[in-house]
Amino acid sequence: MLAARDITVEIGGDVVRLRPTLRAAMRLERDFGFPKLLKLLSEGSVTATSAILAEHANPFPAVSIANAIRLAPDLIAHVLRLAGASDEPAPKGKPAGKAMSHAAYFDRLFALGTGALGWTAQATLDTPAAEIEAAYAGRVELLSSIFGGKSEDDAAPTSAERDPNAASILRMLA
Repeated sequence: MLAARDITVEIGGDVVRLRPTLRAAMRLERDFGFPKLLKLLSEGSVTATSAILAEHANPFPAVSIANAIRLAPDLIAHVLRLAGASDEPAPKGKPAGKAMSHAAYFDRLFALGTGALGWTAQATLDTPAAEIEAAYAGRVELLSSIFGGKSEDDAAPTSAERDPNAASILRMLA
């Protein structure tokens, strides 16, 4: 979702802004996997809570079990954003592209940001996935209007093309 408000949480008198950056998504997916991370958060895991806060605050505040339980709903919402969940209804029909894992999707977005868009690695990693997708779509549209044509192979991957089991993340919390 473009221009979505960041989630903010308060812990120990500090306010931590949770921005769903590509860097946070890549690290948390690599270190935990989204289904496991969501399960840990729902159980009040201090480790999972600390890992998420560490992505957004330096130094990050100490986390107690009570804080982990209190912050769990906001952190779960944040992880769902990182995983590509959207408030918008999914498009009907079959996804246009082939399914890919979250890790492959994030690697592809990094390649698009640093390659096709010409952004620095830092700028790409500091940007949410939805904004990279939109920027790339805009670049393709611009180049198509100048040079004509568009290859379906050049399209940016979308959240609908991620791991077909991604919907299981949402069902896991039900």
